[in-house]
Amino acid sequence: MNVKELVHNLKNIKIITGNGFDLRCGLHSRYCDYFYYNYDKFNKIKNCYRSFLEDGAITSSDLNFLSACNIWDVFFYINLSKFRYNNSLNWSDIELLIKSSLDFLDDKTLYVNRIPQIPNSILNWNEIKKLISHNESGNTDESIFIIKILKSKSNKESFFFHSFYQSLLTELEKFEKDFGIFIYEQLVDETYKSFGEIESNNIYHRKAKDTLEELCNLSDIVAIDTFNYSFINLEEIAGKFYNVNGDYTYPIFGIDTPTNPDDPVFCFSKLFRRNTNDLTSDKVQEERPFSNLIIFGHSLNEADYGYLFSVLDNLNLSDSNDNKLIFAYSVYGDKTENEERSSLFIRAYNMLFKYYLEKDVKNPSRLVDKLFNNNKVLLYCIPDVYAFYGKSKFDSQWNDIYQKSKDLFVV
Repeated sequence: MNVKELVHNLKNIKIITGNGFDLRCGLHSRYCDYFYYNYDKFNKIKNCYRSFLEDGAITSSDLNFLSACNIWDVFFYINLSKFRYNNSLNWSDIELLIKSSLDFLDDKTLYVNRIPQIPNSILNWNEIKKLISHNESGNTDESIFIIKILKSKSNKESFFFHSFYQSLLTELEKFEKDFGIFIYEQLVDETYKSFGEIESNNIYHRKAKDTLEELCNLSDIVAIDTFNYSFINLEEIAGKFYNVNGDYTYPIFGIDTPTNPDDPVFCFSKLFRRNTNDLTSDKVQEERPFSNLIIFGHSLNEADYGYLFSVLDNLNLSDSNDNKLIFAYSVYGDKTENEERSSLFIRAYNMLFKYYLEKDVKNPSRLVDKLFNNNKVLLYCIPDVYAFYGKSKFDSQWNDIYQKSKDLFVV
């Protein structure tokens, strides 16, 4: 029996999908796609930042434009341009940038004498500049540029630590809603939308059904948890579909849960935001027991370990049962199948190792080796979508968008 036959013989399957699922189904759902699609705005941010680097000042007209922008638009662009991200930009990169922007709270060596009790401390703009720059002087181009924009957006001279982070969270929520609209535009047919009705993008949903059928038998699916913000209009999975981090109407980005709930950054954790935004209310009704787990198109990044580990608890792989964990993948872009498979194996092994390490298993590497060797954990490649589905109206714009945006992150 080959791997495909084995997987299609599995019963009681829970599926977890990441952005690779939507990419296979034709959505332009990478974060870099969002930046490319909003090229005019981000190119203007680029030009403003370039002028600032050359002249050491922001003109009044540029400041007016930047003040109307979301501060996360500015922060993401500046940081991404440092590394000249292009098509390699993943969702996990953005989440890591959010986390890195908040990491200074853990750097007590710089601030312990001045801020003995961080949550109740009052910050002035000079303190904030030092924190953003991650050094005592605060005089980095990035920190000075961002502080000028933040000051122009606020009439306050100082903040409590928590209120400063709440203001950043409010800005992040606006960024999320813009991203949700970007996804929504691809999920509906523009022709019908113009007449005031919403019609699903049938190309996407046909590809979604094709992908699920490649993964397993539809009748054996008990639940689908997706980290995407899209929806699948498919009768066979009605009532089984759950958006872990919200759908396009209220998408959430965030970090993994901090160890200290008193940290001001706790409000940026995905767990906090799922529960405070009531994203878990339907989950109680939808939860069903499962015997096998298929993960497809997910980067397995640490920001989602909290959620993934709780699912692994329910799978209970290490017990003497027939349960299996399948890491499924497709080959994208210029990668070979061997490169894709090798990359996934490393990420899957690393996640399982850290999971069992957290469970205080004495020798986690030995256990993970055993799971792979005994075919309790398998890698499964599904083919790309070769069938001709046609192109949506939204899809036809992308060649021009990519061509125009190829130098967007070069300052």
